[in-house]
Amino acid sequence: MDYEQFREQLAEEVQKNLYEKGDVDVNITFNHVEKMNESYDAMTVTPEGSNVGVNLNVDAFFEAYEDGVSFDEIVERVTATVEKGIADSPAIDVSMLTDYEQMKDKLIMEVVSAERNADLLAKVPHRKASIEVSE
Repeated sequence: MDYEQFREQLAEEVQKNLYEKGDVDVNITFNHVEKMNESYDAMTVTPEGSNVGVNLNVDAFFEAYEDGVSFDEIVERVTATVEKGIADSPAIDVSMLTDYEQMKDKLIMEVVSAERNADLLAKVPHRKASIEVSE
């Protein structure tokens, strides 16, 4: 099974498992996630009517499949991870995330290597700072 077939079959089987177990109906989408020093294809599982879901690294699961882990075992792992993620997710007022006055105390800055993160920094707002080191 190639990557695209794996991805699509994984989504179908996880959705079917969740439905058969009586969990909430879910929407499954795929997107590309870029983090500092890491990027991957993600499967996002979101309960019907919710704005908050669970992101799973599909690349890692496909790698496990290629290393000999059975597809059925991967489906069970992903299903369990989704169930736990949905059960443990906090209630979030998504409209609050776009309100600067409510969010300003929660904003943080992160110092990252400009060289190692050049691809990501080309796509996001940032400012290169010079740091002096005194001895």
